[in-house]
Order: sequence, then C-alpha cells, then structure tokens
Amino acid sequence: MSPVSTATLALLLSAGCGPTADSADPDDTGGPDTTIPDDYGVVTACDVPASQGFGDFYDGSPTLLVHGSDPREADYAATVQGYYASYLPGLELRAYDELSEADRQLNLMIMGSPESNPLLTELNGTLPVWFGDGEFVFGGYRYAEPGHGIALIHPNPWAPDRWITLYAGNSFGGSYSTFTIPTGNQDYATVRGRGTPQQQGALCRDGEVWGFHQPWDDDQRATWEAWVDSLHSTTGDHHVFHYVPEGEAADDMGWLADWQDTRYRAILDVLELDALDEPIHAYLYPDNATKGEITGNSGNAQANTTNLEVHMVYSAEVHAVGAHEDVHVLAWHRWGATNYTLMGEGLAVMVDGEWWGEPLSDWMVRYRDDGSLPSLEDLVDDFWGTSDTITYPVAGHFVDFLLTGWGVETVQALYLAGDLEQAFVDELGMDPASLEAAWLATVPEQ
Repeated sequence: MSPVSTATLALLLSAGCGPTADSADPDDTGGPDTTIPDDYGVVTACDVPASQGFGDFYDGSPTLLVHGSDPREADYAATVQGYYASYLPGLELRAYDELSEADRQLNLMIMGSPESNPLLTELNGTLPVWFGDGEFVFGGYRYAEPGHGIALIHPNPWAPDRWITLYAGNSFGGSYSTFTIPTGNQDYATVRGRGTPQQQGALCRDGEVWGFHQPWDDDQRATWEAWVDSLHSTTGDHHVFHYVPEGEAADDMGWLADWQDTRYRAILDVLELDALDEPIHAYLYPDNATKGEITGNSGNAQANTTNLEVHMVYSAEVHAVGAHEDVHVLAWHRWGATNYTLMGEGLAVMVDGEWWGEPLSDWMVRYRDDGSLPSLEDLVDDFWGTSDTITYPVAGHFVDFLLTGWGVETVQALYLAGDLEQAFVDELGMDPASLEAAWLATVPEQ
C-alpha cells in the first residue's frame, strides 16, 4: 500500500475530501519537507456537524502515551500519566523506540517534538498537520517558533476505529505548552508558548484525513501578527523592547531599557547564572485589556519562556516590569522547569526583594499577625488555593530564606526537585514541619 504523494494529498485536502481508502497508510518516509504549502490541510467547505472535541479519545480502549528520547520529555510523560489517571486508568507509557506494530493499533497519545519523537513525522500525510524541521504547518500558517505547539485529535491511521491525540511542538517547551490551555472541547488548539492559544476550533470530520476549517476572524494568530507589526522596537544589552508608538512605555523608553537590563544583571548576580546567548523580547502593553486581547491572559505580566519572551503591562496605573518575568526565562533555560509553583514564583519574587513596593518581610509580618499566612504544606501542595496576593510575597520570602541559609546550589536542587518535601529532608536535613518553624522564626516581631 503506497503512501499518497505530497502534491496529491494537499490537493485532496484543499478540495474538502480525504485520500481514497487504499491510500491511508502513514507516510513512512517521514522527515522535514519545506515544500509543503502553508495551506496544507485546509478545507474550504465542510458540511460535517460541529466539533466533538477530545471526548472520543476516552472510550476505554487500551491507550499508550508515546514519548520521545528527550529525558525531560520522558520525565514529563510520567507526570502527564498522573494527570490522566482518573480518566485513563490504563494509560501506559511507551518510548518511541519501543513501539511495536501491535502498539500502533491502540489509542495513542503522542507527545514531544519531531527531533525527539519521530512518530510525528511518520504521521505526515495522514493528519491535517505536517511536521518539518523545527516547524509545523497547520491551519494556513507555518509555525516555526520553539514555543509553538499543537494539540489535536484524529482517527488513528493504523487503526481507524482507534484514536490519536497529539500534544506536540517544535521543542519540548512547545509540547509542554499544549498542556497549559484547555483543549477538550475542540478538535485542535495551537499555542505559542505556555498559556497562549493561537488557533482553536473544529476540524472537518470528513474523509480519512480530516481538514482544518474555521472562520479566519476567530484566529488569534492573525491578531498576534497584526499587533507585532504595529509596534516600535528598542534594543538594550539583554532585551529587545516592543511597545506601542505612543503611550507610557514610549515616553519612558529612554531610561526604561537600561533599567530593565540592570534587573537582568541582578538576576545573573543573585542566581550565579551566565547571560543567555540571545536577548529576551519584552512586549509592553498599554493596559490589561489589550494584553488580554493579544495574549489571552489579561494579568499584569507573564513569561513565554521557550520563546525567550516576557509580556508586561506598562501603563499609568501598572508598571509590571522588573526582574520577575526575566527570572522565569533565565531559570527555564539555565536550570530547567520547576515542578512546584512555590519554587518558581518564589524565585522570581525573591530576586526583586519586594512586592508591590514593600519589603517581603513586611508582608510576612502582616499575614502572620492577621492569621492569613498559609502553611508551608499548603504552599507546596496547593499554591493556588490561597490568593496570589498572599502566596507570591510569602513564597519570595521563603526562597530568600533558603538562599540565605543554604546558597544557590541548594535552591536550584529544590527548584528542580520531583518531590519537594522529600528534597527538604535530603538537601536541608529537615522535615517540612521543622523547616517551617525555622523559617517563621526569621520573621521579625512588630
């Protein structure tokens, strides 16, 4: 059974139908193909009912989570297995190089990047996405940033009565980012980094290869590209700043670029890191509403670590600049991903040494005395169960306590720990209760 040629497949998809029944085997040639047009997989008309979402995948069939060779990917696959334990209790892990022909007949959850997991390029020609060398083509776009990822459901071409779900990207970070946005109610979602959706919607569920079909005015990627094209840019020692031509950021850019670079250098000093080989791209938004429209997150600031980006509101009311988001980017690239929000956010707050203009110790005194201070156990196990106006400065104070008492190498070990409470014992010689008592003893009395 010979695979369909690239040109024939693209033509069939653009016409709104899939390959013929005797042409459904995956293209086992795999590999990148820059000749694939940007509109690969796009169908212009579709009479098939609306999206069913990812629900079809959870039909009780034997299911494998197939990961690649990147050690981070294998580690994260075990975490994902835990996420899905209540939905897919029989979910098993399988490395790509251990995948058998019988395995391919099962429901497959596939994660990773083509560099690490060649199963993605094996599937080229049987899905509405085409994976190449550091990029993938989907929905009228060529996604070429490291942080780009795609989550997608499709019938399994090796066993059409089974399913495939992809959580894939151009890098480990791109694949990871697909787990940070809701995907279950749609047939696909693309991202350009953690928590930043680009395209979401229904596939045309017609033919053996489904097609991309969505009104273009619902396309967040088009919104992002138009926004970027409208901005002015200034380059500093460690940043490229992007801002609207008129507004608070433009007025302050004469000193702001240099000041933000000083915060970057402070991070290098405090955490004993080397500077990155490439600058961080800092996007400054005139208000929270604009940031929400462009990124899908209206909060004051966020980091797109994989893409070396920070996104910050800079207005008359909010100046969300400083070390915080740069810490997330530098720590991701120099140390790796943390498994605990306490350590990630605590590290970022700690470097600035204050929260909303007040010393971290002042916040600790206030929350201790009014009874709202969360326990160390709660900070480890349920960081978001308490308001972040409390947890952020408290976490910053805790990490500063760790840094002062044990140094950077120990903080790094705790940041990377798979089991933080056990790491307290292994690295500090203290159980969580003893550590909490020692930490709170450093909070000054009024």
